[in-house]
Order: sequence, then C-alpha cells, then structure tokens
Amino acid sequence: MTKVSRQRVAATALVFLAGVVLPTSTARGQQAAAQDTATDRARTVTLRPGGLVQMRCNVNRRDPVSAANEWTSGFQVTRVRLILSASYSDRAALILRLGVDDGGNFKIERAFADLHFGTTQLRMGQFYLPGAGELYPDPERTLATDYSPTGFTFDVGATQGVMAVFRPGRWRASAALHSGLRSGFAQAGTAGRADAAATVYLERNLIGDTWSAFAQASSLRGGPPALKVGLAATYQSGGATGDTDSLKVLYVSADVDVKGSGWNALGQFMYQRSEPGEGFGIESGQ
Repeated sequence: MTKVSRQRVAATALVFLAGVVLPTSTARGQQAAAQDTATDRARTVTLRPGGLVQMRCNVNRRDPVSAANEWTSGFQVTRVRLILSASYSDRAALILRLGVDDGGNFKIERAFADLHFGTTQLRMGQFYLPGAGELYPDPERTLATDYSPTGFTFDVGATQGVMAVFRPGRWRASAALHSGLRSGFAQAGTAGRADAAATVYLERNLIGDTWSAFAQASSLRGGPPALKVGLAATYQSGGATGDTDSLKVLYVSADVDVKGSGWNALGQFMYQRSEPGEGFGIESGQ
C-alpha cells in the first residue's frame, strides 16, 4: 500500500506540472483501476496555461485640423492576455489572468479562487463584477473588434471581494460584497476604493437548456437557439474611512441576449448616478 500511495502522489505532481492526466499504473491491475477511476478523477490536479493576442489595422478619416492629419492609420495590438488556471477535481479552481496596458506593461486583471458546491459557486479574490451582458464573456470569447463605447463608459471593472453564484434551473443569481467599481488592486482605505459596495445580478434563461451559449459573444452555425434576460444593480459608498473616495454610486443595467444559428443580438441599458456631495449630482445613462 505504501508503494502505491507514493506512485499516486508522484503522478499527481506530474499532472499538476504537465496539465495532462497520466494513465493508471498497470501494476494495480485492470479491475483495481476500474474501481479507482472515480477516486482518481476526483483527486486529479490540472494546470492549464492559455493566452490571447488580438491585432488589427486602424484606418480612420476625419475632418482635418491640418492637411497632414486627415487620414490616420496603423497597426494595433488591442488585447494581450496570459491566463493560468489550476483546478483540483471539479470542486476547486484557481484563476490568474495577466493583461497588457497601453504602455506595454503587464498587470494582474484577475486573481481568484472558485469553490463549487452543486449548483452554488463561491468566488474569492480579485474578479470582474457581473455588471451587464456585454461585459460577461471573457476577452478570448469575444470578437476582435472592441467592446461598444457604452460598455467602455459603464465598465464595472475589476474589484476585490467575495461573490456567490446560484444556478437553480433556468435562473442564475450573483451576489457580491466588494471594494467598489473599478477599484482593482487598490489597498484598503486608499483612493479608488469604497467603504462598502454590493452588486446583485439576476438572469433568466428563457430558451435553451444550458448557460454555455452565453459564455461567448458570437454564435456558431447550427447551434441551438438561446434567449436570456438580465438585471443588475450596484450600490457603493465611501469617504468615511481612510482616504477612500467620498462618493456614493448607484449603477443599474438591463440586457437581452438572443442567439440563433450563426447570428446573435444583444441589447442593453446602463444607468449610473453618482453623489459627490449632497444629493445625486452626476447622472449618465444609455
């Protein structure tokens, strides 16, 4: 038994480094291997490296300020991502995503752990808030074009906190307690963070049996039809502790996502109201 245990520990270590599942040792026999299949699968650790590079050529014509700048063009790498994920069976996962900013510097965009308990998922660390349908798919699951101007203006961004996701049948509900919209890796009590913030996103799958169709922006030919509606709300306040932003924010969004065989359409409404002083003084919506 001691020898078998050491073999399995060594195999698990190799699986973690190589990201593949090694075959069961033949010394144990076919019958013993069949009996331990479920146990081995549950204890398998995998490491999956991934990445994304999106490039385009811009050609832009505008009313010239001078004769020299009527036309502008050039190549641009719009997105670069390095993604690492490690999982232990189907119950626990660790995700790390690095991105490149406009200056070519790497920054940590996501760093969180996921725990799965049946239809419930618990997320802890730095993650993107579920703010609207357009912002839900990961960059590697979008098209090479940019997100819409609406999405950039109302991007909820990354934050630190905890989030629970419930998937009872055709409903999906996400609830998060976090450090504020677009707060990223800002430290507690510093500018860019809120004292308290909460987000709720409720979705209803009206057509389709799974949620996988909505994990990407596009729709494949021959794919089944799917329809989803969603409603999100975020409220945050700050200025009471340390150097946190003295700001109260109310953010609301609603979206409808339709997918067919080779086509898809997304409609959404976003509204944000900020209170820098007494009363809500800054409003924006689209």
